[in-house]
Amino acid sequence: MNYQILDREAFLNTVRGDRLPREDDLVLTFDDGLADHHEHVLPELADRGLWGLFYVPAGPYLDDVVLDVHRTHALLGAHGGAAISEALTDIVTESMIPEEHREQFESVVYESQDNQTAVERAKRILNYYIDDGVRSDVLDALEVRLFDDPLQPEDIYLSESEIENLVDAGMHVGSHSVTHTVMSKLSPDDQQWELTKSFDFLSDLLGGLPIRSYCHPYGGAHSYTDETITLLENTGCLFGFDVDSRPITASVLQNERHRLPRYDCNEFRYGDATVSLG
Repeated sequence: MNYQILDREAFLNTVRGDRLPREDDLVLTFDDGLADHHEHVLPELADRGLWGLFYVPAGPYLDDVVLDVHRTHALLGAHGGAAISEALTDIVTESMIPEEHREQFESVVYESQDNQTAVERAKRILNYYIDDGVRSDVLDALEVRLFDDPLQPEDIYLSESEIENLVDAGMHVGSHSVTHTVMSKLSPDDQQWELTKSFDFLSDLLGGLPIRSYCHPYGGAHSYTDETITLLENTGCLFGFDVDSRPITASVLQNERHRLPRYDCNEFRYGDATVSLG
């Protein structure tokens, strides 16, 4: 199928219910606030007269840190799944993995990804199973064991001025939480903090947020709760994106506006971005 990339106004009218979605409608989203979005993506969009939606986690700017999810990506990319999985066997203890987390996520995470077994095991442990309070310590231990120098935020993420440049160029910037954690592991109060702080950061940086939108970290119904959706409504968020692979229909817009489905680029011809990580 050939798709028609909606302009910003048409997309917002669709989300608000003033325009019916069509089967060939398409918008482009970019997660995690990575530096290459400004270096590579923005020029390509500008050359084609297009726009996109960019979802930025606030943690790197509020705390000057590299988020655990990206430290995990970097370790897997540098050393492969087998080496990381083996190292985790020595570092992670049973007390670091609450039983309820294993039961909660065992059968639902990474179902749609073509990960090798060792990579999937490492990502399950680091992203889902392990207690949030010890994850950074485990990643520290991995970096020491594998002789990796700590990553620096400025090498990975958009600068604040680059976020402003995105908006000035007609892009939409939305919240991707503060720490990019699995929200369903958090209490409602902690979820509220993640949402409020992230929207406040963007509003302060950009001089207000006329349209608030959100992208669920990790995504999938297992990664957030009904409270997450209620909190998004209460923060004035207009819409949010999930990762379910299905089209956005009129029914979805009416009933699931805070968990709009998205297709992964890997599902499209010439869109395969998967790299073997051993």
